[in-house]
Amino acid sequence: MYNDFADIQKIKYQLVNSILGELEEILKDDTYTANYWLDNAHNVFATKDNNGRSEWIEIHFELYQAEEHIGDILVVDTEEVSQSALIKAAKEIVDKYLYV
Repeated sequence: MYNDFADIQKIKYQLVNSILGELEEILKDDTYTANYWLDNAHNVFATKDNNGRSEWIEIHFELYQAEEHIGDILVVDTEEVSQSALIKAAKEIVDKYLYV
């Protein structure tokens, strides 16, 4: 028997982990950008920003067509530079990507 809910949960889990595999590099002190291509039209691009008092990660879920940037589908700002904040943002992007 085919279980749509279980399958989508597994796909979401795998996709979040794939994104984190690339974006976690931004948690290092000397790394300021990271990205992960979901497919040939969707990219997740992260930058580390600060205002002198605090530091955060800005993540863009981007749409491309024929290698040309069309625009951002979603922009997520974390409140801090941490793995938990990155996981939360990746889950939000995956939900938007999969329309769930």
